[in-house]
Amino acid sequence: MPIDDTALPHSHEVQSMIVQDQSAAAELLELLDLENEALISRDREQVSTILTRKQELMLALEKHAQLREAWLLRGYPQLQGASPDDKTPHWEEFLTFQGGPALLQQWRTLKDTLQQCKTVNEKNGKVIARSRQTVAQLLDIFRGKNTNAPKLYTAKGRANVQSYSQTVTKA
Repeated sequence: MPIDDTALPHSHEVQSMIVQDQSAAAELLELLDLENEALISRDREQVSTILTRKQELMLALEKHAQLREAWLLRGYPQLQGASPDDKTPHWEEFLTFQGGPALLQQWRTLKDTLQQCKTVNEKNGKVIARSRQTVAQLLDIFRGKNTNAPKLYTAKGRANVQSYSQTVTKA
């Protein structure tokens, strides 16, 4: 089914949004790299500063994603409720219709940058998870819990870990 171009944005609007999103995604990628360094060095103040800017960028990217979705549905109303994978070829057709191969290439560059952001964000999530695990283990030691002791089950079927004879604070 051909695109209904009566309700579509001008090609310069689409291109402008993609350029803005590419800029935001590139900044987000830089912030994620900085966040990784701050997480490793445990610089909470820098992490907090980075988080604020990350949220601003994510909100802008999300707002544009919603607008792109609306544009796509205007051109292809039959895609209402379709999965993102089903919409991708139509979006690429839409971009080609709007601005030709150059606009499609800009979109693909943006997608690549966003994928890099996802990869670095997952890496940062692993650093956070490891830090939490380390802190939890240290707290268990301070509380007198033996983290290496086998779990024994009580008469009610609950797991019970044997404690150290004394907590660090009592020793």
